Amino acid sequence: ITIMDEFKGPYDEIIPAFPIDTNCEQIVLSLDDIDSFRRIEQIILKGMIMSTNSFNDCPFCGEAMTKLDNKLEEEYVCYHCRQIITKKHCNEKNKDYYLTNIDGFKPTEFVKHDAIYHYRNITKCNQVGQFICPCCQKIH
Repeated sequence: ITIMDEFKGPYDEIIPAFPIDTNCEQIVLSLDDIDSFRRIEQIILKGMIMSTNSFNDCPFCGEAMTKLDNKLEEEYVCYHCRQIITKKHCNEKNKDYYLTNIDGFKPTEFVKHDAIYHYRNITKCNQVGQFICPCCQKIH
C-alpha cells in the first residue's frame, strides 16, 4: 500500500499476489500452477468490465452481447459463451458494481471459491453461491 500511496492516483482495489498459498485473502500466482493463469485471466476480465460503459462485445469471447429487457437492472448476455454481466447498485454505499455469471449455470456445492464460476466471476461468492457485494461486503 505504501508503494501505491506514492502514485497518489485513485484506485478501487489492490490485488496482492504471492507465489505460495498463504491461507488468507491473497491471490496465489506461481509458474507451476495452472490456476494462476486463470486468476490472471480473471483479473484482466474484471479490468475490461470495469473500464467500459457499453457491452457491445463480450469481454470473455469477443462475440456480440445482447441487452436483456430487465427493468430492475442493466443486464447483458453473450449467447455464444453464455457470459452474463449485470450492473447492480449497493444502496448501503450508494455505489454501482458488476456481477458476472454464466447463463443457466447453477452450482449446488462449492469447494474452491476461485473455481466457482470457472474463473469467469469478478465478484466474490459465499459457499452457497450467493454473490457478496464488493462495496459493503454483504449479500443483497
